[in-house]
Amino acid sequence: MTDSAVLPLLPLIHSAPLRKQVFIDISSYRLASDASPQELDRVENTDNNRLSFLGRATLEYALATSTSHSFPDESRKLQDGLAECARAYDILKLLNVAWRGFPVSEKEATRLMEAYTGALVLESEREGIQFAESLVRRIFQLSPPPAQTPPPAPAPAPVPLAPTGALHDLARQHALNLVWHDTFSGPRHAQQWTSDVTCESTRPEIFLCLAPIPTLRTGIN
Repeated sequence: MTDSAVLPLLPLIHSAPLRKQVFIDISSYRLASDASPQELDRVENTDNNRLSFLGRATLEYALATSTSHSFPDESRKLQDGLAECARAYDILKLLNVAWRGFPVSEKEATRLMEAYTGALVLESEREGIQFAESLVRRIFQLSPPPAQTPPPAPAPAPVPLAPTGALHDLARQHALNLVWHDTFSGPRHAQQWTSDVTCESTRPEIFLCLAPIPTLRTGIN
């Protein structure tokens, strides 16, 4: 699990304030044992605004959509897996922060991985969710998603039928095509359609000198 060679590629957080917020996200675990009630209340009231809250929700959503199978002690397995991933990725180094004091605890490492995922979702929802899905598949040893088959190519447009009728047959006998242009006018409930008919020669060497064909009008009420 901790082999970085098999971990999904970790996208970088481009926003400097977001990188700082990921690190600050675990500050509640660094409060002194004699922290004032005001400090504890501030941390509690802002818990839902933390990046780790968003990241944990995204990871749980990714797990729920990746498999219908439930795992024994699922929450604990996810927390332990996230902590291992945080250490394998060396999240603190990626955040460009100077760490002093005690090593990161397991709970802090889990919170860092959750917060990092939440920051990715804020920068790019699509990229963040894709990373969360690949992360939970690695932690729970899930099979990769099935390859999506490309949608079928659209069917070619049907070839329009050639116009038929005695008038068209007569025109074709004289190397002519009848071209119809339909327009309409009037209110929708009583539109008047106008059909203009012109001739086109199918033989360019023949010059047409024809009288205009009378316009046909039909009224549809």
